[in-house]
Amino acid sequence: MRITVLGHAGLYVEAANERILIDPVLRDTPLGHGSLVFYPGRRLKPDAVPSPTLLVISHAHWDHFDLESLERLPRDVPVVAPNEASVLAGLRRLGFARVTALESWQSHVHGGVKLTATPSAGDITEMGVLLESEGTRFWDMVDAEVGPEVGERILAEHGRVHLVAAKYQPQGKLQVQLLWGLGTSFDKRDVARSLEAASVVQPQFVFPYACGLAFQGMHAWMNKQIFPFTQPQVVRLLRARLPQARAEQLRPGDVLEHRDGNVTLHAQASPFVRHEEARYDQDWEPLDSTSLDDPLTEPEADDARREVEALLAGPFARWLRAHFATAGYLRAFIEYRVVWQLVVHLGPGRRLAYALDFRAPRLALLKGLHEDANYFVHVSGRGLTRSIRRPEISGDLFNLCGDLRLFEKVLGVADGHFFVPPVAGKELLVSLPDPLTLFFRQAPASVPDVATPAHEARA
Repeated sequence: MRITVLGHAGLYVEAANERILIDPVLRDTPLGHGSLVFYPGRRLKPDAVPSPTLLVISHAHWDHFDLESLERLPRDVPVVAPNEASVLAGLRRLGFARVTALESWQSHVHGGVKLTATPSAGDITEMGVLLESEGTRFWDMVDAEVGPEVGERILAEHGRVHLVAAKYQPQGKLQVQLLWGLGTSFDKRDVARSLEAASVVQPQFVFPYACGLAFQGMHAWMNKQIFPFTQPQVVRLLRARLPQARAEQLRPGDVLEHRDGNVTLHAQASPFVRHEEARYDQDWEPLDSTSLDDPLTEPEADDARREVEALLAGPFARWLRAHFATAGYLRAFIEYRVVWQLVVHLGPGRRLAYALDFRAPRLALLKGLHEDANYFVHVSGRGLTRSIRRPEISGDLFNLCGDLRLFEKVLGVADGHFFVPPVAGKELLVSLPDPLTLFFRQAPASVPDVATPAHEARA
C-alpha cells in the first residue's frame, strides 16, 4: 500500500491495483470564499493526478466535499460515502451514479481493497476510513470524533492497524465558540481521546493529519485563535505514547509505503504534488496582544528587562525552589506535567519570554519560547515593572488592572496513556495558580531589591 499526502485532508492511496482518492481538493485556489489556503503549502498538478478507481467522501463539509474538484473526475467512478442526505444529493447532482452509502461499521469491498466506515460521535454524519489490502491496514480518522473504544473495536475485529492518520486539532469547535462569543477554551479530553484511539490500534507509523489550512487576508487573525496544537507538538506526544512506533509530520508530496511488514517514508516523491514553503502565524495565542502592548521607551524597556530578569533569577527562583522541594502549591503543576510559559510584552513586536518545565526532575528557568509549553501567562511589561517597584500593593493588580492573561492546553502522556487534568476551566486554573501572581501575593517583601533606581531618577 502506498499513500500520497495531498494536503489538508486529501489522500491518494494505491493498493491491489486500485487508485483511491479520499476527500480530494484538486485545485490550489483558495477555499472558503477565498479565506483559506493550504498550510503547509502545496503545489498540485491536477491533470497529473491519476484517474481514481474509487472515490471516498468522508462528510459534507466543503473542505472535504469540494464540488469544484469533483467536477474534474469521471462520473462513472465508484464512490463510497456516509449515508447522509446532503452528500448523496450532491453526488447525484454532479452525475455520480455508482454510489455506495455506508453506515458506521459497514464494509464495502472494491477489488482487492476492503473499506470499513468507522464511526463518529460528532453532531454531523461523518465517517473515518479503514482500508485493508494485501495484509496492510490503514486508518484515516479524518474529522471523526472518536475515543479509545473505537480503536479497541478496530483492533479486536480487524487486527493491528499498521498506518494511522490521526485527528488532533479541535479547530472546528474552537471556531464556533470564538464566533459565538463563548471564548477560546476547549475540551482537551476530545483531543486526548482521539490520540488515544490512534494509539490503541498499535500502529507502526502514525502521523497527525486533516488540518492543513490557514486563514489569509482579513481572516488571518483567526490563525492564532483556533489552532492550539502544532503537528510537531503532536508528533512528540505520540512518540512519548508509542515509543515502539514511528510518528512523523508529513507534508504534501510525501509518500508513505507499507510493504512486507515494513514502512518506508519517501519524502517529496510524488510526481503530481509537492510541498511549497509558506508562512502563516498559527502559534496559538488566543488574546488581543495590543491590550498588553503599552509601548515602553528604549530606556524603559532596558530597565524592564533588567528588573524582570533580576526578579526571575533571584527572589522568584528562590521561592520556586522552596515550593518545588516540598511540592506545596506546585504539586498540581508537577502532577499535570505543566510547561509554564511567561511572555512579557514591552510594546508591539518586543517581548521577553521565559519558561519552566515542571516535567523535569530539577526546575530551571529557561529563556525563550518552549516548544512544549502548555500553560501561558502573558503580562504587560509596564504592569510587571509597576508590581516590581510597588510589590506591597501588587497582589491582585495583575488581574484587577487587566495586565495579565492566562490560557492553557494542558495535555500529556503518563503511565502509557494520554491524559488531561481531571478538572477544567476556572477549577483547573484555581488548582494551577499562576506561579508569578502567587509569588507576588506570598512573598512581596523579597521583591524591592531588584528594582532599578536609575529608572526612578529618570521618572
